[in-house]
Amino acid sequence: MNNQRGFTLISLLVLLFVGLLVGGFLMRVLPSYGEYARVVKAMKVVGESQGALTKDLYGLRQIFKSELTKRHITSVSAKDLRIANAPGGGRELKIKYETPVKLLRQLGVVVKFQRVVQIGPPK
Repeated sequence: MNNQRGFTLISLLVLLFVGLLVGGFLMRVLPSYGEYARVVKAMKVVGESQGALTKDLYGLRQIFKSELTKRHITSVSAKDLRIANAPGGGRELKIKYETPVKLLRQLGVVVKFQRVVQIGPPK
């Protein structure tokens, strides 16, 4: 008997095509996750800033706006930042935003992000 093992040329081409599709998708979507990481760092800086527990929304938004500018973040504005009372007392910063990512001509995805950061020094 002649038992042959391995990939055929067609299966190799299909595998290559799928790999290219996944790679192209990741190249478009991953930068928005990198920007999200920078937004979270900016929120942590605002939450740990001196006097953050006593500042009003306007003061915290000013700090957040300067952090966004420093980190070259364009898809989020200071108006997206919210302050809420934490369940155990204290306050927390909340952000929720969407980033549209264009994949092909009329094909795209919307990536949704949200995060909550406690205000005050780290425990």
